[in-house]
Amino acid sequence: MSQIPYVPLGRSRIVVLLSALLLVAAVSLSCNLLPGLPSPQSGTLTPDVYSSPPKDTPTEVKAIWEVWNTLVNEHVDKDKLDRQKLKEAAIKGMLDLVNDPHTSYLSPETYRLEASTFTGGFEGIGAEVTFRNNRPIIVAPMPNSPAKAAGIRPGDIILTIDGVSTEGKSLADAILRIRGRKGTSVTLEVRHLAETEPVAITITRGAISLQSVSSDVLAGNIGYVRIEAFNSNTNESLIGILKEMKAQGVVGLVLDLRDNPGGLVSSTVDVASQFLREGLVLYEVTGRGVRTNLEVKGNPLIPDTPLVVLVNRFSASGSEVLAGALQDQGRALLVGTRTFGKGSVNLLRGLSDGGGIYYSFARWYTPNGRLIEGDGLQPDVEVPGNPGPKGDPQVDKALELIKERLAVVAAP
Repeated sequence: MSQIPYVPLGRSRIVVLLSALLLVAAVSLSCNLLPGLPSPQSGTLTPDVYSSPPKDTPTEVKAIWEVWNTLVNEHVDKDKLDRQKLKEAAIKGMLDLVNDPHTSYLSPETYRLEASTFTGGFEGIGAEVTFRNNRPIIVAPMPNSPAKAAGIRPGDIILTIDGVSTEGKSLADAILRIRGRKGTSVTLEVRHLAETEPVAITITRGAISLQSVSSDVLAGNIGYVRIEAFNSNTNESLIGILKEMKAQGVVGLVLDLRDNPGGLVSSTVDVASQFLREGLVLYEVTGRGVRTNLEVKGNPLIPDTPLVVLVNRFSASGSEVLAGALQDQGRALLVGTRTFGKGSVNLLRGLSDGGGIYYSFARWYTPNGRLIEGDGLQPDVEVPGNPGPKGDPQVDKALELIKERLAVVAAP
């Protein structure tokens, strides 16, 4: 090991060194006397400099209040700070940690636009949009909508809206950019399922048709009903179709909920009540643990007719509620692929600054207590594939199952 050589210090050098040490000590003990060096402060805010948080402020939030006051009162660039952006950054930081694509902040300007759409009628492109993997995606275009006519498909990932990237944007921001008045246009750059190259689709916004139910009678006198969304007139349309089918003596029914993005929960309960005699359609549980049961209304039109329900990965929300109720009560078999998994109740709440937040208020459960959000529903009989030139494998399987059921009923 090398040795540090000993160098004897002369008296003058010792005095100089000692003086330097004393000077350092004096500076460290009295740093507040030097210009530009603030004195150390305790964590307690000085009452005559800072306003105090409200008395009922949670302990966890007090530190946020303290940081705000410190920045706007003492930061060297406090006059350059944008208080609006500071506030929004704090709010968005909290909401990001919630990790819920259906919870987001709306600025005052955005909130005013959003609130106005509730009274603006049914105008836009006509598509259900949600969030997956940090991008907005199309759950399904509505029937006879501008979106469907322009070539928008279920599962389309929206990459840009009028040239603005959707990366890092909230669901609310994407929806508000897409919405607009009849006659105006919006260009969406989307990537279709199973395709690698994006395409740009320009859509002229229009009035959205509320026609959501169509029907047919297939071979073997088996009825086919397609519900594309749950609107205010869906149940009324369905009742007319089912009465007509009963008059024709249909012996079974295929209920097609594929690519159905949902809609009004009240309409979903009304529709379920045409097939079920009693019991739960669903129940919802709020963040405070309050449970609300939504039950069958009684007097079903076809409580016993053999029934098969078609679902796929874009059957979402209300269509999952209906499918789950029919499956749990043993009223129908589900055929197709696992559903989307959208089972939350979302509310828009105004804030004191004129802005607002979208947030998930409650979650939906099937009668047997299965959570819809996230996982979706697994069909009883899994059949992949979509309708094509060679037919529809899921409809074919549904017809096969109904005929098997009819054969068992007819057997002596």
